[in-house]
Amino acid sequence: MKIRVLPRLILVCFAGSGILAARNANALVVRQELAATGADADAHGKATLSLKRRRSGLREQLVVVARKLDASTSFDVTIDGVRVGALRSNARGRGSGRFRTEPRKPDDQLLGVDPRGRTLVVMRSGAVVLVRSWRRRPRSVR
Repeated sequence: MKIRVLPRLILVCFAGSGILAARNANALVVRQELAATGADADAHGKATLSLKRRRSGLREQLVVVARKLDASTSFDVTIDGVRVGALRSNARGRGSGRFRTEPRKPDDQLLGVDPRGRTLVVMRSGAVVLVRSWRRRPRSVR
């Protein structure tokens, strides 16, 4: 009896992991560093793009995190020159902004454009502070 139970448990474990892999096959996360420019040489940051295919369409989330910015300052976030939102740095010079195609929380900002294949810029008073160009199609999830 113990011999029969063990193969069934292994089969259940493999079947369970296959289901999880199949669910995650329609998701993609891309993390990229933001490059500093001459406007603020010590500033740095990261942008994380999450893509999920749903029956209703593609859901995207873009999170921009920046460090060593000017303290207590507002920054515009643009994609190919079009302002999509803002982030504000705190007293330590840290700031972040979350952009979603379907905003869920009060702090979420609307992401009305697919950033893949476009240039993401964090700017202050017209001066580019951080910049990153995205590849057009990262791996899958079209």
